[in-house]
Amino acid sequence: MGRGQAFTDHRETEVVKTTTRTTVKPLSSSRETGWMWQARYLPLIILTVLFAGVLAALIGISVLLAQTTAKLNTCNAARPQGVTAAPTVTVGPTGPPVEPEEKLIYRLSEANEGILPTHYDLILQIHVPVTSAADEPIPVADRFTTKGSSVAITLRTTKANVTTITLHARHDVPEGSQSGHLQKFKEGAVTVTEKPISTKSKTIPVTSVEYLKADIIVIHLGEALTATTENVTVEYSLKFEFEGFIGDDNEGLYRSQYKKGSDTKYLVTSHFQAYKARRAFPCFDEPGIRSTFTTTLRYPATFLMTRTNTAEVRPAQNWVAPNGTVLWKESVFERTKPMPVYLNAFLVSSADDFKANTVESDLNTPPLPISVIGNADIIAHGAYALAQSQAIMKELAKVYQEPYDWPKLDMVGVPDYNAGATENWGLVVYRESSLMYEPGVSTADQKRGVSAIVSHELSHMIFGNLLTTEWWGDVWLNEGFASYIEYRLMEAANPNWGTASNFSIF
Repeated sequence: MGRGQAFTDHRETEVVKTTTRTTVKPLSSSRETGWMWQARYLPLIILTVLFAGVLAALIGISVLLAQTTAKLNTCNAARPQGVTAAPTVTVGPTGPPVEPEEKLIYRLSEANEGILPTHYDLILQIHVPVTSAADEPIPVADRFTTKGSSVAITLRTTKANVTTITLHARHDVPEGSQSGHLQKFKEGAVTVTEKPISTKSKTIPVTSVEYLKADIIVIHLGEALTATTENVTVEYSLKFEFEGFIGDDNEGLYRSQYKKGSDTKYLVTSHFQAYKARRAFPCFDEPGIRSTFTTTLRYPATFLMTRTNTAEVRPAQNWVAPNGTVLWKESVFERTKPMPVYLNAFLVSSADDFKANTVESDLNTPPLPISVIGNADIIAHGAYALAQSQAIMKELAKVYQEPYDWPKLDMVGVPDYNAGATENWGLVVYRESSLMYEPGVSTADQKRGVSAIVSHELSHMIFGNLLTTEWWGDVWLNEGFASYIEYRLMEAANPNWGTASNFSIF
């Protein structure tokens, strides 16, 4: 040790200089020194303990993962080549049975690569009594069903080796549900036949029908469909014989009711947007898939006020039901233009209670019949909507130079409807209160509301019907355009309102 240096311990010190040497004097007592030491090293101790805990957890997870992988490898090694294990129910160590995860299909385009439906031949048999009276002739077991209905879907495929067809049918509902749905198909109720249909037509065997979540059904075929090529078109008829339930929840094909005196009376109508057509019949229920439709309605003869998207081919004819106990009528309607399935619409109602006011619009040549249909007690209140629709359709054709080339335009008001209205081509369905205006009783705001909703729905004839988004996630485009254009149409139909002054740019 050199001159002037001194030994020190780990504690804080005070240096005291003398003339001959330097000494070191501790500042604190031994108790104070221990407390200071703990304060300095306590964070380090805590971090060390935490690190050890995390390390132990990682080691445990690694061991469990290794054991699980080993078990899976053992199972896979024992499974024969080319065989897929069937779904099984596994039981946890302490809990109830755990179902295996079911495969989910949300987009038909993902499951049906190459399959294109081109046409539907739909027969809907409506077992709904006119009133709730107990003496109605329709058997109780058949009431509010579509028993005896069928649909034949014409389709083709551009891909080879197609052995499954995936489409929609609502089949999974809670017990006792009053919403529209279809019964599971009986054996032999699903057939696939090569077109044109004849005694020599080739039948493709259907081996099974698989029912999945999200209203998906998969038709499994015993042999592959023949693909359509540039030179040869091969079409098939996929036919379903089905029975559905006509619900009362204002969705799908449903029954609405109203009072006539002391009687409760029924009508049948539909609300398919956005994805409710599958409740009424098996279909490819996506907005980006377009087909044509030919519809036949069979119904008790006491109804007689029937409508779909197109005009009747001929006046309603008598039809004899298989049980022969009810007098039925049959109406056959013209083929539609290509459209998404959700734009189909139906009305079956009493001719005594529901009436139509019709004008022949000079919008087209020959004249276009435009009608307002509603309860006979208030049908006169539809005159304003009828006048508005003529002016609106003229402005729409003038602005966009796109003719309305359907054979008719019906606007029907029904008592029960979830939406304000739906823009079905040829048959726009409204909530009754949204379509009717009574001069001297209804307010100015109600009058403006009728004009607005008629303008909005008729603008959908272009933005939504003629131009349709591929998927529901983009439906805001339809609604956005229609919500803007409705103001321009209102301005044309009611120039004294100054609707354009609500906008800086119009």
